[in-house]
Amino acid sequence: MQPDDVARYYACQCPYEAIAALATHAGDALCNREFAFEGDFYKRYVQVTTAAELRSAALTMPGLRSIHIGPVYTGPVGWAKKGLVAPARRELVFDIDLSDYAFLDTNETAADGTSAPSAAKCDALWPYMAAAVFLLIWQLRELFGFEQFLVVYSGRRGVHLWVLDERAMRLSDEQRGSIATCLNLQLEKGGGAATRCMMQEHVDRYGLWPVVDECFKYLMIETGRMDTLQGLCDFVEALGLEHPSLDGLADDAFARPEGQRWDYLVDRVRSVAKQAPALLWFNDRLRATMTAHVWPRLDVNVTKAVNHLIKCPFVCHAKSGRVAVPVDPFDYWRFDPSTGPTLDSLGDPQAWRRLTELDRWIMRPVPSRQVRRRPP
Repeated sequence: MQPDDVARYYACQCPYEAIAALATHAGDALCNREFAFEGDFYKRYVQVTTAAELRSAALTMPGLRSIHIGPVYTGPVGWAKKGLVAPARRELVFDIDLSDYAFLDTNETAADGTSAPSAAKCDALWPYMAAAVFLLIWQLRELFGFEQFLVVYSGRRGVHLWVLDERAMRLSDEQRGSIATCLNLQLEKGGGAATRCMMQEHVDRYGLWPVVDECFKYLMIETGRMDTLQGLCDFVEALGLEHPSLDGLADDAFARPEGQRWDYLVDRVRSVAKQAPALLWFNDRLRATMTAHVWPRLDVNVTKAVNHLIKCPFVCHAKSGRVAVPVDPFDYWRFDPSTGPTLDSLGDPQAWRRLTELDRWIMRPVPSRQVRRRPP
């Protein structure tokens, strides 16, 4: 993607009105909301009062690549450097990235031997991001009572989930950190992964197993990971179950017709677990591995600090050439990143205008019968 293409987008096509609408959705003054520009250098504490001012300020940044949005301050952002105002409010935001799923391969090796994220591979793995959003929204609604969500494709290999409720805006750093830690199921110290026991304890405590089970099955079908011998081998290896009766499990499962492979694998593990009380933990290992496979990997730092900044919706990804667009919060499973707008082609003007009408893409409280409770 050429720098001229990026510059042209921010000068002519970036919907600054939609960004300003998001920044003021809770009634806060735009001048109190922090913006930052990433270009030849990084500039924070940008204060604007209108969408037009935001555009003008952005275009003064040499080599502008991205626009970031931060918290609402207690007064005009321009006073922050003098210590006269402090961060007071911000949406509860979650950042999930495919590169944080250790068992997924998102990179492509070039002819010169270098490796970089592949848009095509990331596109094929979007169902993992959909599963992450599904599990997060479920818990944020059922466990914490939040109701307004905005789902934003990051432009290459991830997704951002915004919680827009007024109660979410007012959360302290400590409260945000507690929610993030609860949902992330990771040990804070050193960032080490949580044990399967911790995962299962959370899932069982809140009755999430039916949700995880359906989510896992749909994800495996959607990505076809159970349709290949390598996918089956990877999952069996992740199980880490050593027993003579499970020798050749992946090969035997692959020998079954496509629609029977997963059921065969599960039935065989469970039949071994029944052989002796000492083997009953095999069932727990199976459930825990399924949970770990679909559970969201969160960048906790993005969520826990009121003063953290994140890329605005509608910014362009300079490497992929794609625009970070909102995704239908009721149909994100079927979103196809490869069909989204790029700097080369933003589609017809009317379609682009509809896409930038942010209110279309916010999930608001609806009758329970309209809320999707399971993967499609």
